[in-house]
Amino acid sequence: MTATTATPPPTPARPETWYNGVDEDCNGGSDYDQDGDGYDAILGDGNDCDDEDAAINPGAAEDVSNGIDDNCNDSVDEDPSKTDTDGDGLTDLEETEAGTDPSKTDTDDDGIDDKDEIDLGTDPTNPDSDGDGATDGEEQDAGTDPNDDSEVPGGDSGGDSGADDTDEVGSDDTEDIGQADDTGIGGGNVDDKDGGCSTTGTGTNPGLLAGLLGLVGLITRRRRS
Repeated sequence: MTATTATPPPTPARPETWYNGVDEDCNGGSDYDQDGDGYDAILGDGNDCDDEDAAINPGAAEDVSNGIDDNCNDSVDEDPSKTDTDGDGLTDLEETEAGTDPSKTDTDDDGIDDKDEIDLGTDPTNPDSDGDGATDGEEQDAGTDPNDDSEVPGGDSGGDSGADDTDEVGSDDTEDIGQADDTGIGGGNVDDKDGGCSTTGTGTNPGLLAGLLGLVGLITRRRRS
């Protein structure tokens, strides 16, 4: 009979065995980031070309004189002030100085490229620059200001969780009837002339109204006689 050895369960006292997909030491870290630089090794479908040296990773600044591919872009000693690894319009040196990832066009995954964020004045490392709960990309799409927490997508530009009252008449925009709308009864239709939804209804028939008035007069005369 062949003896089998049971694998002991993960425990903080156990040493870590790298790249086996098991967190033996229970520290919550990636089993594919041996050097702890925040980038998984190529072996673990990451892009860290040297997972035993924390100074070498896609976010590192390139040393132009050490003969090493410090930033894992498959080039050695290239000038970071002239190289744009991710093609986002910022050089690798500018990205390093800004704290963004030179190998990733949108470091914070908010839907806006790093260079565009810098041009807009938003934080390229924070998906929600103004902290209002909407990402910078969502705000840009909605036309609100990603640097102003009083403006959020969805019509609450006052930041009070209520719908806006743009014309300041005491009712919010969701209840207002457009100024050009025909709200008269006689025509039978409520026409919308400002692009909203029109409402169709039955108006008052003038003949019916005259008949009712005549009937009331007849009843009154009979009572007097």
